[in-house]
Amino acid sequence: MRADSTVAHHGYERTLQLSCTRTAWLAVLLGWSLAASGAVLWRQPAEWLVRDNGAGEDVLHGAVEPQDDTSGATLFFKFTVDPLSDASVEYEMPVQAGLVLFEGGVERLGVGNGLRAHAFSAFNTASTGLFFAPSATAEVGEYDLNAGFQGGAQGLMGRPRRGVLRTILFRVQYVPGADDRVTVWFEPDLSPGNTELTQKPTQVTQFKANASFDAIHLVHRGGGDGWRFSDLAIATSFGDFVPLLWWRRPWVISVALPLLLGIVALPVWLLVHVRARREIRKLERQSALEKERARIARDLHDEVGAGLTELLLAGEELGAVVDSPHEREQKLREMLSHIRGLGYTMDEIVWAVNPLKDTVDDMVGYLSSFAQRFLGLSGISCRLSVPTDMPALGLESSARHGLFLAVKEALNNAVKHAGASEVELRVSVSRKELVIEVEDNGKGFNVDGAETLGNGLRNLRERLEDLGGRAEVTSTLGKGTLVRYSYPWRAEK
Repeated sequence: MRADSTVAHHGYERTLQLSCTRTAWLAVLLGWSLAASGAVLWRQPAEWLVRDNGAGEDVLHGAVEPQDDTSGATLFFKFTVDPLSDASVEYEMPVQAGLVLFEGGVERLGVGNGLRAHAFSAFNTASTGLFFAPSATAEVGEYDLNAGFQGGAQGLMGRPRRGVLRTILFRVQYVPGADDRVTVWFEPDLSPGNTELTQKPTQVTQFKANASFDAIHLVHRGGGDGWRFSDLAIATSFGDFVPLLWWRRPWVISVALPLLLGIVALPVWLLVHVRARREIRKLERQSALEKERARIARDLHDEVGAGLTELLLAGEELGAVVDSPHEREQKLREMLSHIRGLGYTMDEIVWAVNPLKDTVDDMVGYLSSFAQRFLGLSGISCRLSVPTDMPALGLESSARHGLFLAVKEALNNAVKHAGASEVELRVSVSRKELVIEVEDNGKGFNVDGAETLGNGLRNLRERLEDLGGRAEVTSTLGKGTLVRYSYPWRAEK
């Protein structure tokens, strides 16, 4: 029963451990999934300086899947530019520059600066945007970004200026069989926590264009010193260009989420654990009670039953003796001896199961009186060395009975085999263990070659091991034998 309860307990703890491990892994995976949004398909932090390079050259090199007129995807493009060709300078040739999408060698949408634009703009668009300036029209297929002309001094912010880096982010929502929808954010706020919806309306421009591509070129056409591009990237989400808030970063979520789940689950785990331990202790008490009942029944059967049988046989023999008074007297003495032995046996059984005797002090007192009586009947002197001030320590009945039987067996061996004239019983108690020693002054024996003594030594050791203790036997030829029992308090449950 006890073994079964222990196995059940270990099984419960193993299941709980696996459950906690799975929960932790799920929390980590959930944390990563919460932190993830979209994907960066391509990133190139290097710088390119382009100047009057015509159609330019492809910088994508097939890193992103091409998009054609059948596509329904949504992609986000981002780049930073330092316009070395300053819009405030009059050049012989007008400047057109930007990031341009190409499909099959054909120029599609470009974002940067149009030929007729006075500010950052898109070109090769499906419609033409209007400058916010009197009597001005844009080149066909050009669309100024909203940041270009807002009136007053603010209008200057959208003009390409040498040494003034600008970041442009645009989204293409591909429409199968039609012009694609384009949204451009000029100088977007990409600080943690921002989204498409938190951008200022004055920074947003929307129009349509053919944005199919299988290559990306960086171009500069016209006068000036060219444009310097950097930090190019393509992604599937605006959020891929925004640093995560600290509490949304994967490592924070991976740590915090299991911690939060642990805080929530800890009270439940403790409750279940306490209930499981309580149930196990209940099973252990039931098991101990069943073992004690079985032991009492066995003792009654073996000791009392055998004694009663001997009495019955002795009574029958006494009835058969008619003519010999001496023989009848001898039979009566044998019967009295049997009755006295049965009385001692019953006293031992009752003492072992009496809960009022579950103390070290009571056990030491009982052992002392038993040793004096047992050795006295054999004509052997008994010396006692026990503490006069015994600590108030409890000792369950099974331990008391097991220790008593062990001491009884050691005394019996001293009477039967040692040929001793004196036996000393010593008891010492510490905070760690109870130590009982039985030492005789007999003839001693060779412990290593003690097979002739049968299973006695093995029984001594096994009896103490069953209690969680230890038995040691040392003997010297011609000087006697010492049996030492040590019982640790940690064995108590």
